[in-house]
Amino acid sequence: MKKEINDTFLGISFNPSLLSIPQQNTLSFCGDVDTSVVDDLAKDLINVTKIGTIIIIVMIVVLLLLNCALEWYKWRCLERNLENTRQTCNIDPALYHSGPVGETPSCR
Repeated sequence: MKKEINDTFLGISFNPSLLSIPQQNTLSFCGDVDTSVVDDLAKDLINVTKIGTIIIIVMIVVLLLLNCALEWYKWRCLERNLENTRQTCNIDPALYHSGPVGETPSCR
């Protein structure tokens, strides 16, 4: 069977000169097409990316500063509330200080 297959293909010949391959320097793709629009779009996208990155960094810094201000305000309010509580404990006649210094006062 192998001999029959080989005998079938003996009569076929290939002429490579019919399929000419052009020289590499003569090949050109999109040589006459104006691609300046694509180039401009790429430059604009790069600029938008840079501006977006700068805006995000500025927003992060602003949010960090706002968070610091909020924590400082909460701490200040806590300190003020603690001072008011101390003054109330010292003024309130329902509390008496019978123990040693530094001990928590108790109600009567």
